[in-house]
Amino acid sequence: MSVSSDYPRAARLIVDLEAVASNYRHLQTLSGDAAVAAVVKANAYGLGAGTIAHRLIGEGCTDFFVATPSEGEALREDLGAQSATIWVLNGFDIKQASAFEAAGLSPVLNTLDDVAAYASSGLTPHFALHFDTAMHRLGLSDADALTLARQSVSPALVMSHLACAEQSDHRLNVSQRERFETIASYFPDARKSLANTSGVYLGDEYHFDLCRPGIGLYGATARTGQKHGLVPAARLQAPILQIRDLHPGDTVGYGASYRADRSLRAATVAAGYADGLPRALSNVGWGRIDGVGARILGKVSMDLTVVDISDCPDAAVGDTVDFLGPDLDALAVAAETLPYELLTGIGPGVERIWVG
Repeated sequence: MSVSSDYPRAARLIVDLEAVASNYRHLQTLSGDAAVAAVVKANAYGLGAGTIAHRLIGEGCTDFFVATPSEGEALREDLGAQSATIWVLNGFDIKQASAFEAAGLSPVLNTLDDVAAYASSGLTPHFALHFDTAMHRLGLSDADALTLARQSVSPALVMSHLACAEQSDHRLNVSQRERFETIASYFPDARKSLANTSGVYLGDEYHFDLCRPGIGLYGATARTGQKHGLVPAARLQAPILQIRDLHPGDTVGYGASYRADRSLRAATVAAGYADGLPRALSNVGWGRIDGVGARILGKVSMDLTVVDISDCPDAAVGDTVDFLGPDLDALAVAAETLPYELLTGIGPGVERIWVG
């Protein structure tokens, strides 16, 4: 079989920027009068923070959340002169003051030590206070809120994070909202933010002044059932390197974990767990060729995976197989993980191609 020398021989991540923009607009509609920020930490969940942020600024987004100062610096460099507030979620250390100043970053303060360090930094005050209302991860306490209010600390933003928003009837949702309302009342001049993607769907009572979707921008939610109007924004695309016929009894891959029980047509594609196709999808995951399902046969290897293309008779070497995309949520279930992990697991060496 002859093969063109110019077809790609490695996996690529195709990112649909119009889908991201559409998701932002949809979440903005659901959020009512609240503004909508964009969580772009972990390189926008693997999709490219700078490019995503550029597009969302065009949609009216002015607030972006990253995890670390280095992420914030990189985003500020990408955005250039475009106006945006970049919030750094993981607190503040006095040794990072110069980085915050140079890149114009705004810290999210999680402890009294954070608050003290920031107060002593000499930076122009623009910060958020993050309160723990049941997550028990990062955040100030209820008692800290009273202490800071008595000290007339004046944050630009007061925020907390929902632990169980993907379960709309979970008792913690109401409990956290009520605790947050009490805490936020101590800082009447600050904007207020509680809702993540799933929190947006809980309704107006959870929206406050600013919603902070992350995964929803990229086309998925942590909620069960429908995607609620969200459009898949990324697909991992891998070329077919070789095609062979399998006969009953033939095995595939390491450990011979798949044994054919019928004759079938199999394709080896250039994607594996080093690219972000997790080994947990061995024998249970699938890709698509022009929308037609192609189940994974055997173990996903480091940079190769075999799929059944029996239902794709016209498939040829050089054609591409798509993973993730509209199957992101279902593949996460099959891999016993979350869409977040599948997207952030896309290998850094995988070329990102932005369309739309």
